[in-house]
Amino acid sequence: MTNHSIIYHSKTISIKCELCGKISANRHQYLTHKSTVHNKKKINCLHCDTAVWSIQVLRKHLCKKHADIHLKDKPHWCSICYFNFYTEEELTAHMDEHSNLKCYFCGKYCPTPAYLAVHLRIYTGERPFKCSECDCWFKTNGNLTVCQL
Repeated sequence: MTNHSIIYHSKTISIKCELCGKISANRHQYLTHKSTVHNKKKINCLHCDTAVWSIQVLRKHLCKKHADIHLKDKPHWCSICYFNFYTEEELTAHMDEHSNLKCYFCGKYCPTPAYLAVHLRIYTGERPFKCSECDCWFKTNGNLTVCQL
């Protein structure tokens, strides 16, 4: 079996990373591990040794761990996307924008319209991205890209 076949079409319970040997319990864990550990550059916190994979995770880290520094000028922060604001009024106006980004199936608030569109595919079953190598369909272009690696 090719590596592609093992990862995408096998019912194997565990998958071993060919780059570092880490054992993942399932395909999702394996792909998450591979994309976060081996395919991306980390973003370093300026205040401590923490390194994260996305700006949103960095904002969350700054709001939770370094609030005294990070929130000094903009003390009001959004609990959904972790943007900071000078006034309560700015935050309230911002939160109104999020109200349009609420999933009508489960009530989850999404930080962007694109995120909501992808989230809704959980419920609609839509898979608009087709792999030319194996004829599988995916919910996101990112998952398709991983399949074609």
